[in-house]
Amino acid sequence: KATDDVTGCYVIEPVVVTINNCKIALVKTVAPTDPSDECVEAGDELTYTFVVSNLSNVTLTGVTVTDIANSFTGTGSLSAITFQSSSMSSSVGTLLSGESATYTATYIVTPEDVEAGFVTNQAEAEGTFGQTTVDDKSGSTIDNDIPTTYELCQTESIAITKTVA
Repeated sequence: KATDDVTGCYVIEPVVVTINNCKIALVKTVAPTDPSDECVEAGDELTYTFVVSNLSNVTLTGVTVTDIANSFTGTGSLSAITFQSSSMSSSVGTLLSGESATYTATYIVTPEDVEAGFVTNQAEAEGTFGQTTVDDKSGSTIDNDIPTTYELCQTESIAITKTVA
């Protein structure tokens, strides 16, 4: 309440309360870099695609995507996760309300991966609004946090030749 200096009456001033709903989501997919490759084996390349979405009603800054330590089962090295584009043209690290950004990484399959039969891993997206940090583990949809698994081809590779002398 405040008092009007002219009339001496109380004036009720409206109060506006803003509730910020800070939320980020990460969806991760994997596919052979060569779309015609129906049997991924040692030496073939996989491309991981990470789509980070700002489900908040505010702008998120400091947005990063990182692989979760010890979640990668591959025996080789995953490339750096790199920013590709955003749906509203924001620069890397910034997501406007409702905006999504795409990041990618690649991996060369090893013989040990083929022996295991699959490669699994999970990533995490993080962003901030003011002093609030939000994060999400990757999943196959916005609503889950299921690690990404790609099954590899396992072809038989033993041959026995018998000769009679």
